[in-house]
Amino acid sequence: MNGGKSNDSKATVVRRTVSLEPLHCELLMGYESEVPDFARRLTVRHRHCVWWHILSGTVSVRTVDESVPDRAEAGAGATIFIAPGTLRVHRFSPDARLVSVHFSVEAADGRPLFPALPLILWPPGDAADAMVDAARRLVGRIGAGRGRAGDLRTRGELYLFAAALLRALESKGVAVDDGAAADLRLEAVLADLRRDPRAGPLPYVRWTQLTGLGRSQLDRLCRRHCGESLRARRDGILMSRLERQLAADSRDIKALAYDHGFVDASHLTRWFRSQSGATPGAFRRALAGRDFGE
Repeated sequence: MNGGKSNDSKATVVRRTVSLEPLHCELLMGYESEVPDFARRLTVRHRHCVWWHILSGTVSVRTVDESVPDRAEAGAGATIFIAPGTLRVHRFSPDARLVSVHFSVEAADGRPLFPALPLILWPPGDAADAMVDAARRLVGRIGAGRGRAGDLRTRGELYLFAAALLRALESKGVAVDDGAAADLRLEAVLADLRRDPRAGPLPYVRWTQLTGLGRSQLDRLCRRHCGESLRARRDGILMSRLERQLAADSRDIKALAYDHGFVDASHLTRWFRSQSGATPGAFRRALAGRDFGE
């Protein structure tokens, strides 16, 4: 005792605030079962992420019309990740079973997390256990809980799965966008795109007033930081938005066309097919487990 005062020292807790650019995840489809008939042989381009863990059987995947064509062959125990925007041809064997997760993960400003990413393959035993465990927990949650609490638990499992995937990609040496600001002028343009992605001519006049930069300067900025033109970036953002709405929204194609600046449902259908290889109706049926073709 020291005059009734304690000599116990108090630990100093230093709290560090880390500012991170928010990420947004959405689940489109997930299952652990045999590969549905419609999905065994496809040529398709998705604007969302596709992740497979092969439980039995085999799959061959190759990219089409890419600057550097890629191919992967995988059997039981292997895991494959396909980044958004990759036109692919895949063929599953008749006995193929897998854990499959279709989801989107995007930076808030619309920049792609995985620009120009090849097919990523983890062979059996190649430290993919954390991803697989997270994917199985996520798939097990789908439809398991009702109401807000169930939705939050499912969303939590989705974010945990996405985090496991990002760690596994980083261990492979894959550079994932770190959320650092690219250019404030480009950030303003991409934020404008994210608010209301619409078909038709790009609003370069508005963007010039917003940033003080002309069309060619803005496109150069976008190519430098996103690896593609502003039109291609708009198409990717718009396609991703439509995929999510087709998965979650029961409105007809005409209503979606009106909301996103297309002339009519036929215009949206032609544009969607040119982007993905499938019609909007076929995409919606595929997510419901029905026939993919039209």
